[in-house]
Amino acid sequence: MIRDRSRQSTISIAITCAFLFCVLSASLRITASEAANAASAKPPTVERLDNTLTLDNLVRGWLRIPTLEHSNVGLEIMEVPSGRVLYSFNGNRRYTPASTVKAITCACAYDTLGGAYTYKTTVIADGTFSGTTLNGNLVIVPSQNPTFGRGQLAGLIKDAIQATSRLTGSGTISDITGQIKIAPTGAGDMGFHQAWLVEDWGRHWMPVASNLVLDRNLGSPGELGDSYRVVDAANTHGSLFDTLLNSPDGPTWVNVDRSNHTALTYRPKHPQAPKQPSFAMSNPDEYNLALAELMVKRNGVRIGNQEIPPSANINQLAAHESKPLAEIIRTCLHESDNLYAQQLLRTIGATTLKTETAPAGKSTERNSSMSLEARGLIAMSKWLSKIGVNGQEVILFDGCGLCRKNAVSPHALDTVLKHMAGEKADGPYLGLLKQNDESSAGKGTYQFKTGTMESVRCIAGILKTAGNQKLAVTIMVNGHTPTIRNLRIAESALINQLRSIKQIGQAVPKDPVGSASDPNIVETTHEPIVVDHAAAKRTPKPVLKRPRATRKQR
Repeated sequence: MIRDRSRQSTISIAITCAFLFCVLSASLRITASEAANAASAKPPTVERLDNTLTLDNLVRGWLRIPTLEHSNVGLEIMEVPSGRVLYSFNGNRRYTPASTVKAITCACAYDTLGGAYTYKTTVIADGTFSGTTLNGNLVIVPSQNPTFGRGQLAGLIKDAIQATSRLTGSGTISDITGQIKIAPTGAGDMGFHQAWLVEDWGRHWMPVASNLVLDRNLGSPGELGDSYRVVDAANTHGSLFDTLLNSPDGPTWVNVDRSNHTALTYRPKHPQAPKQPSFAMSNPDEYNLALAELMVKRNGVRIGNQEIPPSANINQLAAHESKPLAEIIRTCLHESDNLYAQQLLRTIGATTLKTETAPAGKSTERNSSMSLEARGLIAMSKWLSKIGVNGQEVILFDGCGLCRKNAVSPHALDTVLKHMAGEKADGPYLGLLKQNDESSAGKGTYQFKTGTMESVRCIAGILKTAGNQKLAVTIMVNGHTPTIRNLRIAESALINQLRSIKQIGQAVPKDPVGSASDPNIVETTHEPIVVDHAAAKRTPKPVLKRPRATRKQR
């Protein structure tokens, strides 16, 4: 009896399972037209990558991950140095690039000026000497050097004063009847771009650019000495800036009025706002000129401050030469320094200034109302066109990427990187980018520049696969709502898969280590790829960083 009931129960379960199998099988059947529509539609969410990979299904699998579900994604994979595009997803569409713009600015500066280029900042005596008196002005000729600092300026002024002894014939100068001046560049001024957000004003991540930069144009008014009166401004007389100053993380800046010897400071009024040790200079050329005057006086020289026009008697007294441009660019790219990038843009613009001959045979720059930044952007546009970038794929308003109106396509970034890689795909510019080398783990390297701001995460660089093939890889994500941390992990996952590839885009040779039966090696015949999955799994877990409280780009 019990045995019969058990047999009946088993039969019932079998019938139920058979019925469910038939129902599921029927629900999974699709027509030929439905299959065609599914193939052409955007890929649905996928659980895992296929066992046999092509470049297409590898990238499509990544594009279907939940992290990217509501984001605007563009990416391109280009073979270097051939320039053959191996994969493109919205590759010619423009995206907000954030700090990946710096990769373009730095590449243009490097290609235009050369890695050995140096900035030369000089001090000249403009006038005649009567004994130990200079009847004229002491002029600082700036060079747009972003690395120049207070120590270098103090040394330069000291050397200049010592050098006057050969001109006076009776020792170093004791008096200057004129003023301490900064030589004009011959171009209009901009400094802080109107296309940036007002929230970026007075921030340490974006000081105002200038002809003469001292220590990233950050300062403390107390260093101006007793001759300057420091006044803590009650308000800015502007509701928008006053609102910013009433927030806990508001900006801090200082404005110098040399005519009245006054320094106005602006700082957050919120009780929880931290005390900032330094202020962003709102008019850095004026502030730095005030420091230069103080340095001259500390060398025992009196300044008459008379208005004396430029003369034909010009004598160079001292010069300071910066480290090579390649080292400056490395710092800009590694630290994603916005001021460095803007000064590089101004440097590019300065190369376009035309010159005319002064009466005394000295070269002087022709005046123009166009700013150095505007000149630099025009020069960069011409350079991009020269190297084969479609002008419709790049719209730039600055050199650092802080402006949200900037728009660049993945293909444009890949083309710039391909050009800088050179014919052998090993150009020296690539060595200035950040590098992640995991060749010891059976994978290749990735030399890259990132760009991050709110809802934007981009990365562009040159990737060397495990099979020593070079690829320009750019990933651009806009409109991203989840955390940047999750998106950083997602981008790293794709890059990790790509650099684990042993062969891509051509006939697959026999693997020298693995075998056809090796489960870690996947071989296909269509767009063949050989991926070492064992190496891919050896990737260290990413370091999860807390989100920054500020809007500073990285």
